[in-house]
Amino acid sequence: MRIFVGLAILFCSASFVAAQSKFADVPEAIAALSHDPVDHGAVNYLADHSAESLPLLMQIVEKQQSGWIYASGALIRTKDPSIVPLYVRLLEDNMYLKEADGSRKTFGFGNPNGCYVQTSLFGSEMARSLGEIGDKQAIPALWDAARNGDNEVKASAYGALYRLGTVSLDELFELGKGRTPVWFEIREFIERLGWEKKNSDPHFALTVFDRMITEFPDDRNKLAAAHFWKISCYEALHQREDAIRECNEVLKFPEFNSLVSQAQSRLARLTDGP
Repeated sequence: MRIFVGLAILFCSASFVAAQSKFADVPEAIAALSHDPVDHGAVNYLADHSAESLPLLMQIVEKQQSGWIYASGALIRTKDPSIVPLYVRLLEDNMYLKEADGSRKTFGFGNPNGCYVQTSLFGSEMARSLGEIGDKQAIPALWDAARNGDNEVKASAYGALYRLGTVSLDELFELGKGRTPVWFEIREFIERLGWEKKNSDPHFALTVFDRMITEFPDDRNKLAAAHFWKISCYEALHQREDAIRECNEVLKFPEFNSLVSQAQSRLARLTDGP
């Protein structure tokens, strides 16, 4: 589910300008959000026609109707301050999963809910979205979520607080060192921070990936990923020898077949050039 949400947001944030002309009006674009497969041009169209689409999109998100993740993508693109109170309320109502009586669900051996801990992915998405919108009026609710939400919600809240300038990169790395319940989720967010900037700001991305290598030395997954993304950073900087070195570093992690296969392909391309 986490992968689905992440991919959906990436699609929503991409540009599909050519597809926008297909929509005659907002209701037609709204209907497209629930199609399978989704016509991603509808997201851009709705964001560009926010005066009419905002109330409809907000209703879809609030009621978690079909296509709500794409409706949320359109809302985020508008960055309209009027949507922030809704997202704050939805975050406050979905910091954790609840029983029918409204009490917090618990998990564990002998518990009717089982031992597998389930999390509020909707609440996590609300927290992440508030960070993307970038409105500081969300900060108090995000701090509340960081303290009291379940692990997915906490991690997304910390990520949002970073984007709003309230939590530093140093603090994120401290949270990711394994001494807190959210260390795994925070490491995922840190990797995403570097990945997002690998082409637009490769120097910053390299700083992130180098810190991952230094500060998470026992996490082979993150070590392999950091070396892999460094290849892209050095390619963006036209530093071929450094990129080749990082390809060879990735080959030291044979348990991650996909990364190794991609690194081998890129190594062949890099060493085949002039």
